[in-house]
Amino acid sequence: MSSLLERLHIPRFEFASKERGDRVYSPVATYYLIVIPALILTVFGLVMGFSASAVTTIASGGSPYAAFLRQLLIIGVSFLLAAIFIQRIPSAVWYRLAPAIYLAALFFQALVMTPLAASQGGNTNWVSLPGLGTFQPSEFLKLALIVALGRSLSREGARRNDWRQMAVTVGLPILGALVDVMLGKDMGTAMVVAVGALGAMWVAGLPKRWFGGLVMLAIPTMVLLVLSNPTRIRRILAILPGTSKGPDESAPEQIDHSLWALGSGGLTGLGPGASREKWNYLQAAHTDFIFAIVGEEFGLLGALGVLLCLGLLIWGMFRVARESSDLFVTIVASG
Repeated sequence: MSSLLERLHIPRFEFASKERGDRVYSPVATYYLIVIPALILTVFGLVMGFSASAVTTIASGGSPYAAFLRQLLIIGVSFLLAAIFIQRIPSAVWYRLAPAIYLAALFFQALVMTPLAASQGGNTNWVSLPGLGTFQPSEFLKLALIVALGRSLSREGARRNDWRQMAVTVGLPILGALVDVMLGKDMGTAMVVAVGALGAMWVAGLPKRWFGGLVMLAIPTMVLLVLSNPTRIRRILAILPGTSKGPDESAPEQIDHSLWALGSGGLTGLGPGASREKWNYLQAAHTDFIFAIVGEEFGLLGALGVLLCLGLLIWGMFRVARESSDLFVTIVASG
């Protein structure tokens, strides 16, 4: 068993001994703080995705098991890729490959402007590849940008106090990623990309006074983007205090259905598969609003369980960033 764990690069638990004066920090604990919550969320997400999408898939004439098996295949391949291949790659290799990874992700995201693009809900943020299915390239771009920023901010000779150099080596990659995402009009994803980039820059130690200027620039930009799209205006007004008239039962919004789902779940939920909102009432029940279905079927306890797993995962990543002696690793983990 010990040799198998070593071959798979899976660390064993070792308990500290006060007699030896071991450090309090345990990299093994950090490893499992990341791996175990990720596995739990993966399995639970697979089950909930099947539960939330089965009804609408059957209604559209498809097989719910086909979509489930596709997701299972993707997860299986990803697990083997991550467990056996990716974790064996030294961070120095990722450092060298960062520019190529970023450019490849930019190209993949730009495919939303080609006939391969697929639209949904007013956004064109998906690409349909023949024989492979539909993918969301912005998910790859999020990670690629953080890796690229890690290289730019940690490289030898990086003058992190020189705003001119940072504007070129850091600002241009961020701007390129944001423009690429906004080609598909997906403002939500662009905001996630921007926050991840800001986090990476903050951890890298850029002067804190710069962030005030960035926020002052971001606010009017976001306002203009919201005002340029009637759907965005309606969604913002639906949640702002004083502008919302409450749920309209004749034409409820997604937020209304999601709150009804969470409210009907109570403490322990209606039971696995017993959601009512997934019956074509709540749009995007298996993606954007999956947490509402979790609350409806598993109640407050299930919802808190998901949040606990996310909290443990973030804590593990924070420990990686805090304890690493490699600035590149710290920036990427934080971002």
